Amino acid sequence: MEQEQLTLYKLMILYLIEKVDFPLSNSQISEFILDKGYTNYFTVQRAFHELEEENMLRVKQIRNMSHYALSDEGSEAIEMFEYQIPNSIKEDIAQFLKEKEYELRKEASVTADFYPSKGDEYTVNLKIREKENLPQGKANEILNKKSGLLGISGVSSDMRDVTSAADAGNERAKLATEMLAYQIKKYVGSYAAAMGGLDCLVFTGGIGENDNRVRASVCENMGFLGISVDPAKNQQRTSDILDISGKGSRVKVLVVCTNEELMIARDTKALVEARR
Repeated sequence: MEQEQLTLYKLMILYLIEKVDFPLSNSQISEFILDKGYTNYFTVQRAFHELEEENMLRVKQIRNMSHYALSDEGSEAIEMFEYQIPNSIKEDIAQFLKEKEYELRKEASVTADFYPSKGDEYTVNLKIREKENLPQGKANEILNKKSGLLGISGVSSDMRDVTSAADAGNERAKLATEMLAYQIKKYVGSYAAAMGGLDCLVFTGGIGENDNRVRASVCENMGFLGISVDPAKNQQRTSDILDISGKGSRVKVLVVCTNEELMIARDTKALVEARR
């Protein structure tokens, strides 16, 4: 009976690893098994030891910690004997991975260290590991083209589409709009602290100029910094400069229209002329 239970724990470990596309550490896997009360720590470690002895696992060192991926033998074993794992345990594993995937992936995929370069300066070395089966440059494409509004909302990188989806009840789109405003608010607060206060807050660019709800969300509860917005003025549109400051606002709040294409053309012209 004891050996049957140990075999089950070994299959659980293999199944957990098989369900993700990045290596898992001993502690990450043990956390799931122990938190669920399936067995004790010593039995889990015995299961790991036997799996390593049987060449079921490939070991990688990440930040001086062993992380596991399946060997060919391990993949064959879980494919053949997965049916022995009760559905209730599979459901527990699926829920664990759903709740913890971001944390688990971050530990295996992102590493950073730093070292002195000159004087009081330091160089930070940050590495983001791409999945082994991703084509070269795919991570860059995901980070730069498929993340942000699109990655969070699952709808679009266009704020207009995301807002429409949020209004229709799409929870992910709603989360994306809230996160955008939250991040902008954090930048406003951090720069206000760094500069010793604010004289003027400017909204510009596509979203800043055209999305009154983002402007309202960013400025909400910012009275302690002297920022308030007039709701009626904030609904207006402009082709130049619009003052949307609320009554008594110590900080001037402006909407300033931009012409990115014109600025690009001017900068290009200046570069060309400078090389003549």
